[in-house]
Amino acid sequence: MTVFVDGIYSKECSLNTSALAKLLNENRQKGEQARNVDIYRNVRMECTQKNEKDRLCITMSTGDLDRDNEKIDQSGWVLDGYKKNPVILWSHDRNIPAIGYMENIILGKTLQGEMIFNDREFDPFGWGIGQRLLKGSLNCGSVGFRVIEAEVVNHSVNPDEKADLIFRKQELLEFSVCNVPANPYAEVIRTARSGEEKSLYEFLKKGGYRLN
Repeated sequence: MTVFVDGIYSKECSLNTSALAKLLNENRQKGEQARNVDIYRNVRMECTQKNEKDRLCITMSTGDLDRDNEKIDQSGWVLDGYKKNPVILWSHDRNIPAIGYMENIILGKTLQGEMIFNDREFDPFGWGIGQRLLKGSLNCGSVGFRVIEAEVVNHSVNPDEKADLIFRKQELLEFSVCNVPANPYAEVIRTARSGEEKSLYEFLKKGGYRLN
């Protein structure tokens, strides 16, 4: 987990969930965060190739307990802004142009999408990242989001809850390809290969995901 507070990297909050929980508690006003808190959370990512253009169908986020003893409430995703600018970055680097974009974002029990990477002709680097994902040498992605509402779990009141911190409402800012995962629960999504190739979008939609 990587945490920025008002645009400044916070080493303490990045390495210590308790410090992050304290920050979120202290800056909560009317249920929302008064300061700008951006968090980057990794997920394991695998992919499949689709018809005429390389498309990687990925799990962007899940609601599972991760290695930091935190959860993201999947019903709390705010996606309107990201859908207008669905950039894919390399390791959250906003100083270089996007290496691709996301299509067919679907929200259900998990957050899903299709990644399309830049063409080799004008962006060999971005194209190469996509090829690494297709070949399996890269398997991880990371959501970058702004915290809107968060719950610091009171274990004396709710002893069955394993998480220390639950993000209840968050705005998706960008999605990145990166090297190391924090959330081990995102799984591969593959379409059936028998007969005609089916749209990954339709595959997910039939699985009960909600189109946003």
